Amino acid sequence: MASVPCRMMANVQEQDWFKTWFDTSYYHVLYANRDHKEAAAFIDRLVLDLGLKPGDHVMDLACGKGRHALHLASKGFKVTGLDLSANSINSLLDHNSDLIHFEQWDMREAYRKGDFDAVFNLFTSFGYFDDTLENLKVLEAMKAVTKPNGDILIDYLNVKKALTLIDKEEHIHRKGIEFFTSKSLVNGCIIKKIKVKDGDHEKVYSESVQALTLQDFKELIKKSGLKLINTFGDYHLSPFDELRSPRLILHMKKG
Repeated sequence: MASVPCRMMANVQEQDWFKTWFDTSYYHVLYANRDHKEAAAFIDRLVLDLGLKPGDHVMDLACGKGRHALHLASKGFKVTGLDLSANSINSLLDHNSDLIHFEQWDMREAYRKGDFDAVFNLFTSFGYFDDTLENLKVLEAMKAVTKPNGDILIDYLNVKKALTLIDKEEHIHRKGIEFFTSKSLVNGCIIKKIKVKDGDHEKVYSESVQALTLQDFKELIKKSGLKLINTFGDYHLSPFDELRSPRLILHMKKG
């Protein structure tokens, strides 16, 4: 695994792209069709597989608009949802209660050490940075906040499967706005270019995630001192197949 796969990107604006793109209204319009029923069913399967019980304290790290966190709270878990996007967190503050708490936070920093029974990082909310050493910081922060023998779950794309679809372009029309998206592999990162046409206005954004394979994750997990328990290949928790699975879902434990 290269130590700095994305630093030499062609367009410097792609660095720290998440600080601006996630706070735009266009981001939420583009992904407005995310399947909440699928997300709820995925959470239900995870809770059962991990043996979590109502009252356990769980973290949704990079919670976005809170679809997973809110479902966890509805099942009786004490939930903390953290995200870097101020707009996303501000939209969730009315939900704050004794059972659920949302707060703006950088995932590279440990939140409250040793406080959580489980930490979830879902929907490819990892590998955003221009240096893989930042990934280790995230894992170490997740480990720090988890109780002994606690569970850590990362839901990532399956890079080898994703690369077979790298040339696919999409044109999406939603809420009167046109989105033109394309993907490419650049210096160890999968770059998604998003051209937005909103009436007479046009803007271009990008998303970038490191092309991390299972082997790359295994190296990071070993360095972090976590233990890899299982890998799944989809939201039904099927076994991971590197050539066919749409997702790479990693279940880790803190010793």
